[in-house]
Amino acid sequence: MFTLLDETIVEKLKNTLDDGFDLEKAFKVQNSYVLFLTENTPHEETLTILRLDSSYSELEKIELYAAYMPGIFSVTDVSENSIAFTFWSKQPMRLCFMACKQYRWQFKGVSNVSYLGGFFKSRQLIVKV
Repeated sequence: MFTLLDETIVEKLKNTLDDGFDLEKAFKVQNSYVLFLTENTPHEETLTILRLDSSYSELEKIELYAAYMPGIFSVTDVSENSIAFTFWSKQPMRLCFMACKQYRWQFKGVSNVSYLGGFFKSRQLIVKV
């Protein structure tokens, strides 16, 4: 279940991030953290979604990007296993946490969404429209 993180954990997470990233929202799901980050580049805004383990090591990374498309991040709904959000348009996207890990070929891709780490890496976070 996704739960919003309290400020003390958020501050610890901010200290682990590279310069240039703005932490928009942070959630806990099972024994991991899910971070929504922006790079704050005016004309080619990128939304990066990271899943970190309890020692802040990267488990999964997803990037949403489009050339010449500024984005404004907003969470519209949080449910037990998903987070609905908007970024480029008012049409919400949904970040889903899957109980069982899946490989990239097992789910339908969404344009402008890149799952980093390779085609053969299993994952639990999936972006849907």
